[in-house]
Amino acid sequence: TFIFEIKDNEKDPHIINAETEPDGVYLLGCRDIATGELLSQEELDDIAKHANLKRPKWKKVKFGDLLEETKTVNHEGFVVYDIETNDAILKLKSPFYTVKKWFMRRNNDFVFRANYKQLVDEEYYGVIRELRNLYSELTWTSMSEQEKGIAFENAMNSFADEKRWL
Repeated sequence: TFIFEIKDNEKDPHIINAETEPDGVYLLGCRDIATGELLSQEELDDIAKHANLKRPKWKKVKFGDLLEETKTVNHEGFVVYDIETNDAILKLKSPFYTVKKWFMRRNNDFVFRANYKQLVDEEYYGVIRELRNLYSELTWTSMSEQEKGIAFENAMNSFADEKRWL
């Protein structure tokens, strides 16, 4: 049994627009139906090469190092696999992804709540202040999820460039 992901940013936009992988069909896994065993990432790469399929990027890394890396990446995160059984163990979502998704999909008025500091981590206080400076509450609530995502990234980038988070 083959496991695929379909990436189509036009019909199903991702939270992270800057992901560089092109749209298409990605081979994520393959299970031997006779034994129930999953193929390794190396075996999946080999199948994908011969069948002209796309594969997500992957690497072997110590779990502690991956936890540290997850804190600073600007993409969705990582899927952790057991190196012996090839089973997916867990997904590590990056703070950037989870907060951006929260900004995009949460109740529209939260950016303008007086208690926003109770809702997000302190590194995002400046982002909310920036969004409040750039948009009225009426404008913000009328924006689509994708427009809010772009606004969030622009606000994040302005603070990252100027090193003025708080």
